[in-house]
Amino acid sequence: MFQGVGSDIDKSLAMLNEEEMNYFYGLCDRVSDFTDLNLKKYLFDKSSLSGLDKTFAEWIITGLCDCTVYDSLLKHGITPDYIAGYSLGLNNVCFCSGSVTLEESITILKGVISSISEASKSSEQYGMGVIIGLEYETVTGLIADFVPKDRLAVSSINSETFIVVSGFLSEVKKILQKSAEEGAIKTILLDVPCAFHSSLMTDYSKPYFSNLQSLKFKNSSIPIVSVYSQRELTEAKDISDEQKRNFLEPMKWKQTIQYLENAGVTEFWDMSTLAAVKKASRLTSPDSKFKTIKSLRNFD
Repeated sequence: MFQGVGSDIDKSLAMLNEEEMNYFYGLCDRVSDFTDLNLKKYLFDKSSLSGLDKTFAEWIITGLCDCTVYDSLLKHGITPDYIAGYSLGLNNVCFCSGSVTLEESITILKGVISSISEASKSSEQYGMGVIIGLEYETVTGLIADFVPKDRLAVSSINSETFIVVSGFLSEVKKILQKSAEEGAIKTILLDVPCAFHSSLMTDYSKPYFSNLQSLKFKNSSIPIVSVYSQRELTEAKDISDEQKRNFLEPMKWKQTIQYLENAGVTEFWDMSTLAAVKKASRLTSPDSKFKTIKSLRNFD
């Protein structure tokens, strides 16, 4: 399982050992060869980048860290039967499964950043939030009661009581407050400057789709489980179509975990070093084992 964006890159990288860091730095060098970003410099001097360049760099670093963990699993003889990506984690899924090159995965992410840049010109800001401890029906009821139509929507059902919303920032903040008042265990305003997985981004999505159209996807070496249809994808066209859905369409992560459980999966590996996807998944499949890089250390 590959996470989306928003991870603390310093804490994430602190979990890697020396061999893994060397692999990670090699990926950074490859990215710097075909972008204007010096990722290694940024890691040691956070003031070297700002604005969306900083966001771009941090999201790339998050993905490279996850790909490093994946490589480490393979070196330990741990190979996946299936692979799934949460939100922008799909880019890293496509790279690790051989469907796109590293450069192509960065091209997809660059399209996302360009679309966010377009959205930033709007008179209103966009955002995303997490609600933990309320069921989907309760959250959608609050949205219906307190948010004007077409200004906010559920963008992912991670589990029965782990809901993500996307929309105009003012409405995201409002629904997080109303959810807390309703009894939510926790609400989080995500550090994401757009409304991913929402039709609100339609008017700004041209750069994303233009970049996708420039790529030539290949067949995947591992079945990719769609977070939208829960189908197993291996053909290049199907994977390309999945990427096209991965910007404006709400995700069904809970159903994806349920599909994998029904397919016989009992052990899930989270590529994020800080267990971001594990936290969003284990309530859906409480009898399964969810493992992270900490589990990998037992093999060393």
